[in-house]
Parts: sequence; structure tokens; C-alpha cells
Amino acid sequence: MQVQQTCGVLSSCPNGQVDRVQPRALRHAHKRYNRRAPVCNGCRPWKGRSVKEWRETLIEAVSGCMTEHELFNKIHTITSNLGFEFCSYGLKIPLATSQYVLISNYPGAWEKKYVSENYFSQDPTVAHGLTRSIPLHWSAAQQQQQHQAFWEEARHYQLNHGWCLSSQRGPDAIGLLSVSRSSECISATELEHIENKLTWLTQLAHESMTRFFSDKCLPEIHRPLTAREKETLRWTAIGKTYIEISLILNIDTGTVKFHLANAMRKLQAHNKTQAAVKASLLGLLF
Repeated sequence: MQVQQTCGVLSSCPNGQVDRVQPRALRHAHKRYNRRAPVCNGCRPWKGRSVKEWRETLIEAVSGCMTEHELFNKIHTITSNLGFEFCSYGLKIPLATSQYVLISNYPGAWEKKYVSENYFSQDPTVAHGLTRSIPLHWSAAQQQQQHQAFWEEARHYQLNHGWCLSSQRGPDAIGLLSVSRSSECISATELEHIENKLTWLTQLAHESMTRFFSDKCLPEIHRPLTAREKETLRWTAIGKTYIEISLILNIDTGTVKFHLANAMRKLQAHNKTQAAVKASLLGLLF
């Protein structure tokens, strides 16, 4: 294995390329080479920096990204420097035709199988992320028997040890950042040093990723509803008819229909009930 020195850091930084190395080798090589080379602002070691300095550099690194793939590549570089070979970002979007989005650097065969066989519904880390907002670190060999088949497949593709955390941006989307590697359990000492950074990265990744995917999957959220449209939708959501809403709001029935028709058009809904449900799920009623 050849190790190339790039700005004093072994990483996939834009100033050079290195072969993939195991976390232990990465740490030893980093100690060996980091004393010898000057460090540029774009490639300084992620582990040794203060959290404040790390956050500032992280924001700078992702702020200029123009696509989700460019953003993911930055995130992968960061998690690689924190000691993980694999990284993935999954997003659950309500109402979208395809409920889940996945972008990763997993082996191609694993990602293809994961998506085609809907492992989103079987993956215990996804189940954890959808129901709990605390980090989960895991070792595939130590998981429960009920998910043994899934974990055996994960181990086949070298996903042996990992960490994940979900984040929610409003009511419209839940994202899950996962990192994993083929060797070395994640120790309590390692978690103490990197978990705050991974947690903060999760929040920033979700905030940034949802900007890209919301535009593509949920264009409705960019069509603001008027106050009267929201009001008629709220009454519709609790079962009121056109006539009942007109009496409550002291407006003509035709005016109620006008506002609900506009809301249906903006929300791409086939009827007022669907419009009320979509607006509620997307957090647009208030």
C-alpha cells in the first residue's frame, strides 16, 4: 500500500489522493507524517481541531456546494478523516412518489440490493432513526437474532462497525447520516473524541441535503399559501363542509370554494381532503 503525503493529512482531499487505509493504519500514518508537512486551510486534520474551529471550517466546506453529490463528497471526505471508510445519507420524504432517497459510497452491489429489495423497511438503524433522535453505534456481529440475516449481509460487504443519527427539518423530512467501517469497534474513548463532531455534521448535512431534495421531490413547499387558504384548509382538516366553513368564516360558499381550489392547485391535490392532508404533513397549515 502506498501512502501519499498531502498537506500533512492522509485523506481524499482535493490536493491529492491516497489509497483507502484501515483506521489503525490511518492514525499511525497520520502521526508519522503530520509533523513534517505544512497544513493548508482546506485539508487540516479534522480530529485535532477545536469544535468551534471545526464547525467554522465545516460550514465553509459545504456552503459552496451546488449539487447533492458535491455535498456528499465533502461529507464523505470529512467522515473519512474521522476514521470511517463508508458513509451514507438517507432521507425519508413524506408524500413523495419514492419515499426514500439514498446517497452513499457503499459497494455498488450492496447499495443496489439495499434499494431494490427495500432494505429501508428492514434496516434496524433506519427504524432507530425514524423513532429516536439519539445516536446509535453498533457492531454487526453483536446485533439481535431477529435481524441476523440483514446484519450478515452487511458484514459480507464489510459494514462491520458503525454510527448513525437522524435529524428532522420541520415536519417534512427525516434524514439519517450513517458512517461505518470494516475493522475496529468504535470504543468509548473514540466516541468521546468524535461524537460531538459527528452530531454537528448530521445537523448540517440534513439542513443542506434537504434543500436539494425538497426542490426535486416536494415543489409544493415553495408555493406559499395565503392566510385564507390556510384557514379554509384547517377547517377542512377537521371535517367541515363548504357551507359550514362559510358560516364559520362569515364568507360566501363560493369564496370558500375559490380559496380551496387555489390551495388544491398549489398543493397538486385532486380534492380538498387531499390538500388538507398534504398541507398538514408538510407543516403548511399554520
